[in-house]
Amino acid sequence: MPWPAGACGMAQVVPLLSWQTLNTIVGTAAAVAVAWFAGATWRSDNRKKRQRVTEVESRISTIAFQLRRQLRSWLDRDGRGVSPLTIWLEEHAQDYGKHLDVAEHRLDEMATLAGEASALIRTRVQMAFVLFLGGTRRLTQYASMERPKDETGFDYDRLTTDAEKDLKACIEALEDGVIDADLLTTDRELDEIRNAGDPFRRLAEAILRRRT
Repeated sequence: MPWPAGACGMAQVVPLLSWQTLNTIVGTAAAVAVAWFAGATWRSDNRKKRQRVTEVESRISTIAFQLRRQLRSWLDRDGRGVSPLTIWLEEHAQDYGKHLDVAEHRLDEMATLAGEASALIRTRVQMAFVLFLGGTRRLTQYASMERPKDETGFDYDRLTTDAEKDLKACIEALEDGVIDADLLTTDRELDEIRNAGDPFRRLAEAILRRRT
């Protein structure tokens, strides 16, 4: 009667194998679920980070554009051999400090936001900040002191000339990746239109170019 004993043994082994298989399936499913959840969380976090970077860089672009226009307004003078900043300081002898404060506040805000921006924009903002501080330091020095009677050892007029170079370089840093390219293109087209003999015709041409 050995055969029934063998059958009994088979009956004991089969359920055991089924339980092991079930455990394996459950364990595999759990591992897959954990991996999927981890991947989904990672993708969600990355998406949120990209969205945040986009928002930050858009805000920086807007502030940089405003600062660029402000600095260009200081330099938009026909000095006829004299630095346009010299003329601007003469026009704003009583309130030039307020203009400098507004510009510096914009740069401060950009520098704060730049910590969350891409490496390129962060570097350009830092460059613009240093150049701006150098230029405005020279402007403040020029405006706060009287012209020396003996200029053999100190070139007083060079203060505004060097400040002009610093601020132009600051503008270039903002234009090199900080300000949105489409925004710059639109502003330059508007400049061309303003300087054109027939601004309405130039505006129509610019609109047509954008549609084609």
